[in-house]
Amino acid sequence: MRIEALECFHEIMKSGSIRQAASSRYITQQGLSKVVQSLETELGVRLFQKRGRNIVPTAEGLTLDEFAQEVIAAHAELHRRLKMIAVEEDTSAVSNMPLYITPFVGNGLFGKLRSEMDEAQIGTDQLIIREANVKDIIASFKAGEIDLALLNMLEEDYVRLQALAKPVTLLTSEIVLVVPRVLYNALPKKAVTPEIFSRLPIAYYNDDVLNGFVNEFCRSAGYSELRLFNHSTNISSIHSMVENGQCATFGDTFSLTLKEAMEGTVLMPFDPPQRFVVFFLINPELNESSPQRRYISRFKEMLYDNHGAFLRDSFMNV
Repeated sequence: MRIEALECFHEIMKSGSIRQAASSRYITQQGLSKVVQSLETELGVRLFQKRGRNIVPTAEGLTLDEFAQEVIAAHAELHRRLKMIAVEEDTSAVSNMPLYITPFVGNGLFGKLRSEMDEAQIGTDQLIIREANVKDIIASFKAGEIDLALLNMLEEDYVRLQALAKPVTLLTSEIVLVVPRVLYNALPKKAVTPEIFSRLPIAYYNDDVLNGFVNEFCRSAGYSELRLFNHSTNISSIHSMVENGQCATFGDTFSLTLKEAMEGTVLMPFDPPQRFVVFFLINPELNESSPQRRYISRFKEMLYDNHGAFLRDSFMNV
């Protein structure tokens, strides 16, 4: 007697209709009827009898349904326990594992995905988090001092890195300007050039990575760095100023998908585009069963399950 047959039988008992049960189980009515006939043949009893256009369970059917519910519940509990054992074994394997990260990953990505990571039981509390800048992380990785790192860098730099290592790509995100519509309507172009950016009042918070990208965007075209309107560690304060039309701010497309959109604003791309890649670096000598590779696999699974549509439609596949 298969668990699937008992689940089908119990679905008929719940709905009181083979048609409805077949629809719920995504099988044909004929197929579901054959499941019932197979159970009746195996047990040597009648499970249903017709009453007009309807079917009602026999006494044997009622008894089987009590058994079916117990088996289905026990089957679900078995899966839950097995999953917990697997998680505990995996958690113990990655516990106290060093993970080197850049500030954006530590303050941005991990912060924004914290609840999702905790739910998937791959939170930062299982790791030894060591924050450092990109150059130091890569230098230590090349020297064989680091087994696992999660970092981000501009797309063109990432392409050059691929010639030296085999990074595991998570996502590509694009830096955009969040502009109040009142400012947007007055702009001569609908993309942010360095010249336009240098004239806008900007409010921003302390994210060294994004700030560095934007500053370099201006410097590369011969313009000065950010024209500071307001600098605050209070994100709500910055959003309020932007929504009131006082200034613009900037962020990246992936992070902005995890927030509520600011009212009365427009997202403007930079020209030329400013994209960065978030990726893992892992010691190539580690095999697939290593805690580091298992951690990457679980992190990617969590990210794809929760944000797969964004990653698939807008940027690289995970």
